[in-house]
Amino acid sequence: MRKPAIAVAVLLLAAAALFAQDFSDNEYLVKAREYESLARQSFDEGDYDAAADYAAQSKEFSRLSDEYVARMLARSEASTRMGALETRIAEVEGFANAEDLFANLDAARASLDSAAASFEAEDYVDAADFAESGLIALEGLTESGVMPASYVVRLLLPTRECLWRIAAYPWVYNDKSKWPLLWEANRDTFEQPDNPHLIEPGQVLVIPSLAGELRSGAWDPEGEYPAFGE
Repeated sequence: MRKPAIAVAVLLLAAAALFAQDFSDNEYLVKAREYESLARQSFDEGDYDAAADYAAQSKEFSRLSDEYVARMLARSEASTRMGALETRIAEVEGFANAEDLFANLDAARASLDSAAASFEAEDYVDAADFAESGLIALEGLTESGVMPASYVVRLLLPTRECLWRIAAYPWVYNDKSKWPLLWEANRDTFEQPDNPHLIEPGQVLVIPSLAGELRSGAWDPEGEYPAFGE
């Protein structure tokens, strides 16, 4: 017969592991509780060897329960993210400007395929990570109406037009800090390619798509355009 102090210590360890859990019942947790009950019963009867053995088995089943619950939680998280990615892909595919977003969609679909393969292999952590990568690939993409693809520089007095003012137009980028995008896309047409400040009335500027927005034709002062990013 082992010393009661050792049996008590083992029993308390097993009980603490059980009480620390706050999960739904599963077969391992049920077994852990059964052995924990047997350990207490044996201890009360003075059979400390049996109490220690039962406590050890209770602790082992408690460990298996922890692993099982962690795996099921990871499975649920992966399934949730994959479902969100499927929904997001379908949403973006329905955009009027979906053809301009093909690179993002291809990346998202590839991520979904990888997530599905990992899920099938029960590698739920990787499945969730792949799904999250796909969601990131589609993050921030919005459906837009047709926006102008080019702009003819105007003579505005008393001020002159410049790239940062043009970038700030709602139907361009709605953000003056984006002016370098206009410069890089058009610098080869500048009389002084290294001088972004020298633009002339009548000069045609190409407005490259920044976030997959649909752009076509030249800006029409009589036209109605959506504001970029809204």
